[in-house]
Amino acid sequence: MTLTRYRAISAEASTAHGFNAHVVIYDEIHEAPNRELYDVLKTSMGARRQPLFISITTAGADTNGICYELYQYSKMQIGKRERGEEYDKTFYPVIYEAPEDADIWDEKTWYIANPALGVFRSIEEFRQTATRAKEIPSLEAGFRRLYLNQWVNSDVAWMNMSKWHLCNDFIPESELLGKECYCGIDLSATTDLTSVNLEFRLDDGRYVMLSHSFMPENRVLEKEKVDRVPYSVWIKQGYITATPGDVIDYEFVKAYIRTAAIKFVIKEICFDPWNSTQLANDLENEGFVMVAVRQGYATLSEPTKDILALVYQKRIVHNQNPVLTWAISNCITRQDPNGNIALDKAKSKNRIDPAAAMVNSHSRARMLDTTIDLNKLILGDEFSF
Repeated sequence: MTLTRYRAISAEASTAHGFNAHVVIYDEIHEAPNRELYDVLKTSMGARRQPLFISITTAGADTNGICYELYQYSKMQIGKRERGEEYDKTFYPVIYEAPEDADIWDEKTWYIANPALGVFRSIEEFRQTATRAKEIPSLEAGFRRLYLNQWVNSDVAWMNMSKWHLCNDFIPESELLGKECYCGIDLSATTDLTSVNLEFRLDDGRYVMLSHSFMPENRVLEKEKVDRVPYSVWIKQGYITATPGDVIDYEFVKAYIRTAAIKFVIKEICFDPWNSTQLANDLENEGFVMVAVRQGYATLSEPTKDILALVYQKRIVHNQNPVLTWAISNCITRQDPNGNIALDKAKSKNRIDPAAAMVNSHSRARMLDTTIDLNKLILGDEFSF
């Protein structure tokens, strides 16, 4: 009698050498960081007379990986079979995907990628997700990929600016005196824009963002030509502080925070630990509570999504700050295979430092509010389009 066994293995390719596999089921292969594990498992079946390798996955975003390679090969074999040409009979591809040119908001399209929709997949949940994705740019890529099985670039605009502009209330600083706030800092390169965001949660559930930025005085005219925005005007209006010289003098940033601490109660200062060690140490030595905000999906996804939800509920007050609004309009998000999002400085259209500072502050300020969850919002009076 031949004994067989089923085994779940690690995703580390180094642990799979020496196998003599008869059947391999590789689930969600779009998450494979490279093709190494796939190749190790595939070659482990060489001694078997009838091996079976099953790959199961939704579409991904990485068109350089093993998953996209298998997808392209599948499309090739399907095309050959349909044209009556010779094709690979040892490879059986099955693909359920919405066509690239289809109307993704038409329910008929949904059934093409989900033949069991309405049977064991909830059509109501599908409709709610589609409604949100239609209105929120950063959710569309995930809807296309995870719900319609389309290969898409995961880099999309973060904010629906028409919704942002509706959050145009103004709360004067005089009404915030003595109130608690969370401070977010985003330190740029020394010749660019550095931003500080003070975030207050009001008793009515709204969040007020007091954003202020800094740039080197000798670079203002140069940056205006490159970025095509009126930095000189924003400096005169008090939204930006121009620090003397060619590089940002972080003493001005610290002085701004010290002054804010006299007017408000700064609970915590939230900062990206990259390039901020000295400033963080200086402020900590002055008695401020410093919180490092790691710039990965695990830390940034929830506050980034929460801000979207707050904007759609008109619970953000940005005080009509033109620098913050400009930064928000520049933001591009990246998305991981699990639908987590984060702002992507490298791919955003222009500077996003004020927005990044706001996400940093909200990573802690959101702890005050347990009602925000973009993925669980019920469409209705509180979330109408």
